[in-house]
Amino acid sequence: MLENYENIIIYGLGQSGISSYEKLKDKKNIFIWDDCEKKRKELEKKGYEFTEPIKWPWEKIDLLILAPGIALNFGADSFIVKESKKNKIKIAGDIEVFYQELKSLVIRKKIIAVTGTNGKSTFVSVLNEILQKSGLKSFIAGNIGIPVLSINIDEFDIIILEVSSFQLELIDEFTADISVLLNVYEDHNERYESYEEYQKTKTKIFLNQRNTDYAIFDDFYLSEKILKEINPSPKHVLFKDNEFNDLSNKISQNGIIKKFLPALIKVTDILDVDRNFVINQLTKFKNLNHRIYEVCSHDGVSFINDSKATNPAAANFAASQFKDIYWILGGLSKNNDLSKLDLSNKNIKKIYLIGSSSDQLSQIIPKKVKFEVSYNLESATKSAYKEVLKSQRGCILLSPGCSSQDQFIDYQERGNKFTKIVNNLVVKC
Repeated sequence: MLENYENIIIYGLGQSGISSYEKLKDKKNIFIWDDCEKKRKELEKKGYEFTEPIKWPWEKIDLLILAPGIALNFGADSFIVKESKKNKIKIAGDIEVFYQELKSLVIRKKIIAVTGTNGKSTFVSVLNEILQKSGLKSFIAGNIGIPVLSINIDEFDIIILEVSSFQLELIDEFTADISVLLNVYEDHNERYESYEEYQKTKTKIFLNQRNTDYAIFDDFYLSEKILKEINPSPKHVLFKDNEFNDLSNKISQNGIIKKFLPALIKVTDILDVDRNFVINQLTKFKNLNHRIYEVCSHDGVSFINDSKATNPAAANFAASQFKDIYWILGGLSKNNDLSKLDLSNKNIKKIYLIGSSSDQLSQIIPKKVKFEVSYNLESATKSAYKEVLKSQRGCILLSPGCSSQDQFIDYQERGNKFTKIVNNLVVKC
């Protein structure tokens, strides 16, 4: 694809946009833009040259590389997206550009693509760890770690990609040798008009698979109708709830690993990695930071950082893993249905509400459940700690079920703030 395009727009200069620019700047005629003036000024200091879009030679533009954060549908009023469609300019994302580069290689590389509402980062991280320790040259990129276009492809045989729905919106020819759909829960209602639209976007990960490829998914989430739409049909694998019970009993009590055990086993089986070796490695895996991660445990009180839980399903799962929960909840709802939060969980001792959804959440908490509106994270954490010290037993759980972007840059900043607060509260941690 890339050899056919000379004049390229890169719209959105986040990590993926910058990596696209660095990859192509010496080969193509590049026009770059970001709507954030602050970001443009920062990049100009580094030598990036911006030209106002109104001055671009639109009739000569061949390709628009769009940042995943910019929606095609709801962002259609964007001048750049609008002009690109008007001029019938090809629109792609960095995942598609990467795939086109991969196609041109003489030596084939294997691609494993993973998507889902929750658990993607954990899944690709543990998979990569297992493959590397088994002696395979693998690497993770995409929606986690470094952008896919920053990879030195020659150094690896297997590329594991965490792929978001935003990235899947922009694929054309992209496909993977093994595609994995972990789950589809309601999320990103601020971007998608319906759950069905969101689900359909997730299933695009299977769109271009060949009959030699593998599609791995849980049949609870994918209907037979969707399976029939995959053409040509890959070697698909369905999960059965009871198929892996014996294997599940061999690993630790790590709930996240147990949840994704079937998919992990299926992928490693396909790659001929010994099962006993896989199970042994899974018993050693520690949760990722910000994903049901224990910051500290002291005097009967544990502090759990699950800041990455940005939708009700993720938060519910975290809450199901603990007893005596002092739950810090709230943030930017993303128009998700917060009534799906399991606020009647018998293990909840008290709820502490933060962020812009505090008032909304206060209206749906059952009367029997204690709560207070703290609004900010520090106040909530300190209040929860004061309360839990009375019994010296419990879990202070930051699992907001909402986005962080009403009060923080991202979930990482929110999680790091929580960790800092905890370390200041509990000196011995």
